Amino acid sequence: MMKMNPEKHKTSKRGFRSGEGSTPTQTGREGLTAHIANKVEATGRMARYVAHEIRNPLAIINSNAQYALDYLRHAERYDNKILEESLTAIIGAVQLANKFVSELAELHSLEFQKKETNIRPIIKKAIDLLKVEIDRKKIRVSSEFLSRIPKVMADKEKLKHAFVNILLNAIQAVKTGGSVEIKARTDVSTKSVIVQFEDTGHGIPEEYIEKIFEPFVSLKDGCKGIGLAICSMIINAHGGTINAKNMAKGGAIFTVVLPM
Repeated sequence: MMKMNPEKHKTSKRGFRSGEGSTPTQTGREGLTAHIANKVEATGRMARYVAHEIRNPLAIINSNAQYALDYLRHAERYDNKILEESLTAIIGAVQLANKFVSELAELHSLEFQKKETNIRPIIKKAIDLLKVEIDRKKIRVSSEFLSRIPKVMADKEKLKHAFVNILLNAIQAVKTGGSVEIKARTDVSTKSVIVQFEDTGHGIPEEYIEKIFEPFVSLKDGCKGIGLAICSMIINAHGGTINAKNMAKGGAIFTVVLPM
């Protein structure tokens, strides 16, 4: 099940900036060739990054569209509420994809529009965006706020982007009928807000626990290992941290810590 390209992994610590800002270290044609090769490598990394980030919203679009189509084909009566929920989710996913594409030109600057933000509606929105996928796998997703959660300084769209990626990763890890629990609490001693995503999946191989947030490290066939690296980038840009570990009862837990 593990699919990882060792050659790519050698350069994973360089993240998405591989080749950026580099200049030829040799003279003449050889130096120019090396410089171009670095730029091609950087462009290839960005292309894989873009493909991954667009694929997630498109998967949501496809699931919702298929659900709406199947409903119309088999429904004995027309139910506006069901159709409206599905189409609303489709529109939300399209907006998510369009926003990401629009921001590509500014991605290198990692500009964030931080404001005082309540994370409760962000978590709810992340769950709503993945509702059809959750229903398809008959997964139970619950959210629990263990204490009063103060606002954080955050770019709510980018934070939602990170939460969607973490939740989607958990959904893909669990089997049909499994569960994902999202717990949020305040740690007064460190003046931080902690959000944890617990799943009943197969867990993470121990040798990859420390590498799971590096680019191009993936536990799923056909994936480039970009999603969790993006999550780490977003959370770090908020002055926070993200880590993962296996639970004794099985499954994995992802912990996001954000400063108040």
